[in-house]
Amino acid sequence: MILLDHIPLIGVFLGIFVLFLIIPNRDGFVKNKQAKAFLIAIVILNIVENIDAYLGFNNIGIDEFYGISIVFSHLKGVLIFLFVSALTGNKSTIKKWLIITTVFTLARTAMLYYAELHADWENEQDMSLGLYIYWLDTYLSNFINLIFLLGSFFHIRRFKFALKLTDSEVKKFASLKRLLIFSIIVYIALIQHSIVSDINELEWTRQVKIEALLTNFLFFAVAVFASKFPLFSLSGDFKEDSSKEAKKYSTSSLKSEESEEIWNTIQSVITKEKSYLNPEYRLNDLANSCRKSIHHISQVINEIEGISFSDLINKYRVEEAKSLLTSEKANSFTILGIAYEVGFNSKTAFYNAFKKVCGVTPSEYKKKNS
Repeated sequence: MILLDHIPLIGVFLGIFVLFLIIPNRDGFVKNKQAKAFLIAIVILNIVENIDAYLGFNNIGIDEFYGISIVFSHLKGVLIFLFVSALTGNKSTIKKWLIITTVFTLARTAMLYYAELHADWENEQDMSLGLYIYWLDTYLSNFINLIFLLGSFFHIRRFKFALKLTDSEVKKFASLKRLLIFSIIVYIALIQHSIVSDINELEWTRQVKIEALLTNFLFFAVAVFASKFPLFSLSGDFKEDSSKEAKKYSTSSLKSEESEEIWNTIQSVITKEKSYLNPEYRLNDLANSCRKSIHHISQVINEIEGISFSDLINKYRVEEAKSLLTSEKANSFTILGIAYEVGFNSKTAFYNAFKKVCGVTPSEYKKKNS
């Protein structure tokens, strides 16, 4: 038991180590300061819990500090959920849950204060009202953490990026998923241990020490993750593709390797045949040329380019138009003539697509690059 009494010190040193890794803005790589703030909050919370546990396990009476971490024990899962939401740019979710969490924390603090006033710690066998509230609160905190960890995992699992991730970024987010799975397993173990301990009427202090050990296993995994994949290498300018297409394909079984292969075929077909020059070119024509289903062609374009089929074709048409506008033959073409030449069937559609891709009108582009 002496070893368990000092396990919290390991958590404190791990916390300081992780803070050393994530606080400095090395080489200016920290792009997502909000995600960094939530991760720092997670680490500080763990440090406070471990200092609190160490004081309690070793009967070091500092009344102003001892026991304060209980008030914030439900925030672990919430902070991880907010961290994941910040990484993926989900600002509306962050704002909503910050408000809800603040209100709940204040209510829970009042409840625990009431429990402390009515807890008979000298006679733990006869469950007083205060002890009963503490007992229920332990389960409530663990279940809240578990729910938010599950929410974090499913959020990042379903997330669709508007930008194509590099192989390195894909590995980092895969590692984040594994960390969340490990966190979920730990909290399931904590809940199961609490239930078994209550059934077998195990000593409360021994129960808490074992739970502290399990929590520090989790924090050790966080420390390894932070050292291998620092926050500044994870926090890019990634945004969720919230289009209808992305949501429609969220349950598709198409694998990333297949998507890459189909995307290469799409590019090859479009550039080789220059099918986009045909104003009547449709998605089913591309699907037939690629020998793939319309559903998969549409999904791959949306997932890899973050745009629809029509936007992709217009993008190729605009690139063709840019070449014509800056060529020696430019003066022999009117703007409408170029629009028809590259596959648009109206001047308005050409202007809208060109400005969407280039940020300027065809006339402005021609004048600037002539």
